[in-house]
Amino acid sequence: MAVSFFAAGSALAGTATTLSLVAPTLATDDIIIAQISTNDNDALTAASGFTSILLTNGTTTALRSNTYYKRAVAADSGATFERS
Repeated sequence: MAVSFFAAGSALAGTATTLSLVAPTLATDDIIIAQISTNDNDALTAASGFTSILLTNGTTTALRSNTYYKRAVAADSGATFERS
């Protein structure tokens, strides 16, 4: 099966401490990739079932970015993942 792009989304949480990510329609074994950035170099915690694959810290206290992946199961289609 060829690699395909399905969907992208974004959210601006302001000063919120959680972020809800809603998955598009998925097939079992699709790979979900989530990239989260935060200012002030805040610590990031992955949503349940996600694995960190890349963590980038800014050279100052300005930015922290983390990329996660998860292999989809049937229940993930349209599911909401909470990140805190």
